[in-house]
Amino acid sequence: MSHSADNNPLHQHQHVLEIEFFLRPGNVDTMFTEFNVIEKYINETLDVYQDKYLNDLPEFGEDASLEHTGEAVYEMITRRLADQNWDVVCFEISENPLRVYVIKHEDYNMRCI
Repeated sequence: MSHSADNNPLHQHQHVLEIEFFLRPGNVDTMFTEFNVIEKYINETLDVYQDKYLNDLPEFGEDASLEHTGEAVYEMITRRLADQNWDVVCFEISENPLRVYVIKHEDYNMRCI
C-alpha cells in the first residue's frame, strides 16, 4: 500500500499490509469450493491497487488510513465473494501486530483474533 497520511504526495510512503478473511459458505454447494478459486477472486479484486497511490483513488476519498482502507477493501471483497455464495464473517487488516483493524459480521458469533 502506498499512501500519505496528510494526502500530500510528497509524504507518500509504503506499507505491507496483511489481510485475513474468515469465510462461511452461503449454501451447501459452496462448501466444497477449492481454496485456490476463492484466492483467485480475492487476488483479482485486490490487484487493481498494485503499485497505486491510494489517496488518488475515488473509493478512498483522499483518506487512505488503515481503517478507511480496511472499510473499502472489506466492501469490495464482501461483494465479490457474495457473488460466489460466500459470506465474510470476519475481516482483519494490519500493518503490524499492534495496528490491526477488524470488521466482524454482526450476525455471526466468533472471535476473530
